[in-house]
Amino acid sequence: MASDSDSDSDSSVGEVEAEHEADSQVPEIENTSQDDTASSAFTIQANKKRKRAHNGDVNVLNTVNETINMIHSSQEQLANAVSEFISCFKLEKELSERAQNLNSLLKGIDGLNVEQRMRAAVTIVMNKNLLDSIFTVAPLDRSEFVSVILNQSS
Repeated sequence: MASDSDSDSDSSVGEVEAEHEADSQVPEIENTSQDDTASSAFTIQANKKRKRAHNGDVNVLNTVNETINMIHSSQEQLANAVSEFISCFKLEKELSERAQNLNSLLKGIDGLNVEQRMRAAVTIVMNKNLLDSIFTVAPLDRSEFVSVILNQSS
């Protein structure tokens, strides 16, 4: 029986040594493998993070630039619209001033009675071209200009 127990103990010792070698090798391989994998994963993540941050920064800057360009374009369009709007009021103001000055201009023309002056004023005010023209006609020719207008409106 001694030989059985010796062989059992030899086999037990052999098994324990084999297990110990296997256990001792596995952690080293796993530790090395985990360390390398962890290190590689950390480096890859760090690189990815840097690239993401860099790409994100570029994307943000591109978005900001596009937004600024859109705002600038909108401002230009708004400025043009406001300018057109104001020019309409300027034209209206000029027309109003000319219409107001028309009566004094017509009073300066000899030979017109009140009725003729009123008819001429209404006809001229209704036509912007006539209103512009009467102010550009030479003062000596205005009497004839108004008589033509009065003859056409009759």
